Amino acid sequence: MTLWGNARASIRGLSAGRCQRMEVGLRCAHGPHSGDLFQDLPARVPGAPAVASVLDIAEQEKTMTKYLFEANYVGDGIKGLMREGGTKRRDALTEALNSVGGSLESFYYAFGETDVLGVFDVPDQAGAAALSLMINSTGNVNVRLKPLMTPEDIDEAVKKTPSYRAPGQ
Repeated sequence: MTLWGNARASIRGLSAGRCQRMEVGLRCAHGPHSGDLFQDLPARVPGAPAVASVLDIAEQEKTMTKYLFEANYVGDGIKGLMREGGTKRRDALTEALNSVGGSLESFYYAFGETDVLGVFDVPDQAGAAALSLMINSTGNVNVRLKPLMTPEDIDEAVKKTPSYRAPGQ
């Protein structure tokens, strides 16, 4: 990691208007943020060898996709929650998200049809699918994921005109 990469990792999210859950090397799906402390910094320290750095990766315009998750504890999952408590289960999800390059934005327990819900970021659909498959395969939790879209995503969608023929026409 370059000097600038270390600086970004140390104080990410401190600039005004920045997404607080931006990961190093990945741009937020919300688009550019004003007040980015690092917008004018060079990708490498002058004279440093030309190796891939965190800022080089960021320049490739990768984004984190946000997902809403809803989950229900089932059978032994309920017993595990009662034994471990809520914060340990949140920590387990945070660790699982880290393993696929993601991060947890919010996590809440609720009454009713859904036991736990929140929002997380992952860099790609494969990571989200792998996480969902692993969690659901335990049989202790039933998790459902919904990819979230920004208003800007919808602006782009309404500009497109897909070709479609309805059934029977």
